[in-house]
Amino acid sequence: MAGKIFINYRRDDSIGTAGRLNDRLAQTFGRNNLFMDVDNIPAGVDFVEYLQSQVAACDVFLAIIGPNWLDSKDDDGRRRFDNPDDYVAIEIAAALARKIRVIPVLVDGARTPKADKLPDSVRPLVRRNAVEIRNTQFGRDAEALATKARRCAAGHATRAIFGDRGSMVHSAKPLARDDRECRGAAALRLVRALSGGRTGVGTVGTRSASYR
Repeated sequence: MAGKIFINYRRDDSIGTAGRLNDRLAQTFGRNNLFMDVDNIPAGVDFVEYLQSQVAACDVFLAIIGPNWLDSKDDDGRRRFDNPDDYVAIEIAAALARKIRVIPVLVDGARTPKADKLPDSVRPLVRRNAVEIRNTQFGRDAEALATKARRCAAGHATRAIFGDRGSMVHSAKPLARDDRECRGAAALRLVRALSGGRTGVGTVGTRSASYR
């Protein structure tokens, strides 16, 4: 069953490896089910709300971490993580807050960062079990990641409909619009998969901005 995968990365840290992973994951999930770049935010739209809505629609969130991920700096020499408008931090924080399956992906020899070096909203990331992608074994490692992501996406779609105990979910209070849309999208994917159909959700573009 296809799921939607959000690929989060820094342009000046891991654009090459992130691009290779995107191509490999497209073979499993289809390009329409991958969201990697945010270069088409509509004019006049609150970019934080827009990014959060994109994250809310995903089943699995991949945080690509390279050697320069933690200390990457902007044009003014300020560490990007110290900027409250850092897109990478906004996306990760949104995924963690929504209890989406977040998988740190260590590339190019990177190690899991120390929690005290991260903004408060991103610190829970260090407690998520990481996956390593080695350049010398890229094909094997990328295949293993694709398998893990597929299983996570299938589990997320099932829980969105039936809950953790396998019964239909009925909330005592109305779900927020984003949550309804997220569960509705997951339900549609599951129904189509069970009926042998296919579905595509999401977009893929080429990052043109320099905010990462």
